[in-house]
Amino acid sequence: MSKRDTINKLIMKITEFEKAYKHAVDSRTSKLGVTPSQYKVLKALDEKGPMKHKDVSEITLITKGTLTGVVNRLERAGLVSRTQDAKDSRAQYVALTEKGQTEYARLEKSYRKIIGNIFNPESEEKLKQYITNLNVLVALVRQGETD
Repeated sequence: MSKRDTINKLIMKITEFEKAYKHAVDSRTSKLGVTPSQYKVLKALDEKGPMKHKDVSEITLITKGTLTGVVNRLERAGLVSRTQDAKDSRAQYVALTEKGQTEYARLEKSYRKIIGNIFNPESEEKLKQYITNLNVLVALVRQGETD
């Protein structure tokens, strides 16, 4: 196998992992009553506090157009609230409501169990090795961006 073939195989395996992981997590989290995108927004708001739509979009990697619909549904469910930015009337802040904080705590507990079940068969040492390997790959990709 040539180096080029090996690189292609590596990229295919990374893509395969991402799809398999996303499917495994999404199929389980959908049973919790929220979409994966809604979960990402709730998680970001819980970790960072109130933020502008633009910042939520950047953190969650959800496009601004899609994010509007996600936030609308969360707001209708009473899980988030929106307030106008005092300095920029075009900008809005999104924040967890008290109900949203309670719901996120419930979801996070279930989510941790889901993730634990997926990765539990592996030893902690093996998981740390995966992290090390992924860090190397991320560094290679970032280095390639600047060349």
